[in-house]
Amino acid sequence: MNTATQYIKNIFTKMPVVFPLIAVFHLLWLVWILTGIRSEIFSTELLIRISWMTLYAICWIAASDRKKWGALGYLLLTLTNMVLFLVLKTPLLRDTYMSSLFLIDGLFSFFLLFYFKQFE
Repeated sequence: MNTATQYIKNIFTKMPVVFPLIAVFHLLWLVWILTGIRSEIFSTELLIRISWMTLYAICWIAASDRKKWGALGYLLLTLTNMVLFLVLKTPLLRDTYMSSLFLIDGLFSFFLLFYFKQFE
């Protein structure tokens, strides 16, 4: 089992520099959503946003460590988000049930597909 410092070192050295930068981006966006808890009343919408970003961050961090389950999980989350975009017709439902970054996540998925052969 790797120690925490070895795991962080692996994340920053195994893949190209864009992967850890995107992982930091996901973590910062999660922190941004968590800081919104103070200004919003706790609701289902907020819980869904936190869940989306937590899952995206976990999967991307695992993908940065060249774990295939992380890459597949990220691609599955992005695909689920795209299906929700096509199925949900009203903006209120889209804002409630979708990730706020689903277009950017689609772009990030292309990075995963490009490097998919390197995953373990």
